This record gives sequence, structure tokens and C-alpha cells, in this order.
Amino acid sequence: MIARALDPNNAWIWNSKAYVYIARKHYDTALRCINRAIELEPNNANYWDSQGEVQLHLKRPEDALVALNRALELSPTFHASWRNKAKALRALGRKAEAIEAEANADKLEP
Repeated sequence: MIARALDPNNAWIWNSKAYVYIARKHYDTALRCINRAIELEPNNANYWDSQGEVQLHLKRPEDALVALNRALELSPTFHASWRNKAKALRALGRKAEAIEAEANADKLEP
């Protein structure tokens, strides 16, 4: 495993490795990698956003929402988390909240 060979305690490597698995649609393995990144750096909003994204791929919008809310607690201006939160809310049938989250993403996106 490349991440372990390079540095098993480097959260960025674990998160990057997760995106390789996401591209291959190996979402369970991607989630394990992201969870390791979060273990190493629990206050990194990007890793929580990554976890939310994978949970959406796994059709787990409730779990995605938990991760995305944590990402937004850590970084309220992280537009990607607002966009992913909107997707999770839509999947849960919470349309009004999804529209609000999408509006926040639009305001913040560069």
C-alpha cells in the first residue's frame, strides 16, 4: 500500500488515496482511507467533506449529513461542503433546506 509505504501517519496521503478508490468506485475502501485521515487529523474540514462525499456515493445521506455538518463546523465557508450538504438534504427529501445549502454554496464559491 503506497500510503503506508510513504508515511502511515500522513493524513493527506490517506485522503488522496481515498480519491483513487472513489474514481474506481471502491467506496467502502475509500471510506476506510478517509476515516484513517480523520483519525490522524480530526479537525480537518476537507477530510470530513470527503467522508460526506463517499457516504453520498454509498447512498447513506444521513451519515453524509453528519460528516458534512462537522466539516461546516470546522470551516463554515467551505463551499464544497455546502454543495454536498445540499445533495444529502435532497436525498433525504428536505428540499427547502437543500435550497438554502445550495444558496450558501453559490455565495461562497470562488
